[in-house]
Amino acid sequence: MADRFGRKHLVFWGSLWFGLGVAFIPHVRNFAQIFALNILLGSIGALALPAANALVVEEGRKHGMGALMAIFNVSMSMGLAAGPILGGIIADLVGLPPIFYFGGMVGTAGAFTFLAVLSGK
Repeated sequence: MADRFGRKHLVFWGSLWFGLGVAFIPHVRNFAQIFALNILLGSIGALALPAANALVVEEGRKHGMGALMAIFNVSMSMGLAAGPILGGIIADLVGLPPIFYFGGMVGTAGAFTFLAVLSGK
């Protein structure tokens, strides 16, 4: 799909929709809804993340594959480490639902940052 629809489009729209989906989590009320939302978020991630990896590979051919893959993986790992810590701090300060709103805002902001970086190229 990345070759057919464009990697940049999949990364932007996937990040945007993923952020909006995460922000919607506090509004689900039963198992069926959270199950459906998680299937949807997993599908969106399955479109966006491989496209992002493909973009890193494209740029890696120009700037060094090992260095860019390392930066990409370190960035992903830092997010996976910082997310639960920030989520715990937010939960202690203001409760559980704002964690998901904050995560949604970060994802949405990331999508628009990605778009802004692309516009500068």
